[in-house]
Amino acid sequence: MEGSVNKRLAEFINSIEVPKADFATSIGVTRQQLDNWIHTGIKIPVPCLSNIAKVYIQLNARWLLCGEGPMTMTESMAANNYYNTAQVNPEFLKLIYEEQLKYAEMVLELAELKVKYFNLLSMASRKKENNRKT
Repeated sequence: MEGSVNKRLAEFINSIEVPKADFATSIGVTRQQLDNWIHTGIKIPVPCLSNIAKVYIQLNARWLLCGEGPMTMTESMAANNYYNTAQVNPEFLKLIYEEQLKYAEMVLELAELKVKYFNLLSMASRKKENNRKT
């Protein structure tokens, strides 16, 4: 499936026919978090991706992260470590983590700017009221 990690995760969950609530519990998140990832495209945290790869060993992590190769690994592929989840490049996971960190920092910066903006509006409003009173 072309598209995002989120869409591929949804495809995998559908393919293994595990209820979403059970899947979420198995990787240590709530059903709501899982639904948010799938339906809104919110980035999946790296530790959660790691849990998915650990719990669902048949899942080809390269397929999940990059869309490359088959969705699941055959026994021979796993034995040859060709697409083994343990072979996911740590630098790639680090890159994903760093991108998520940048995103979080931008969200925080935006929140701080909003606070400054509303403080300025409040100050301007008070100043305007004081000018009216005098």
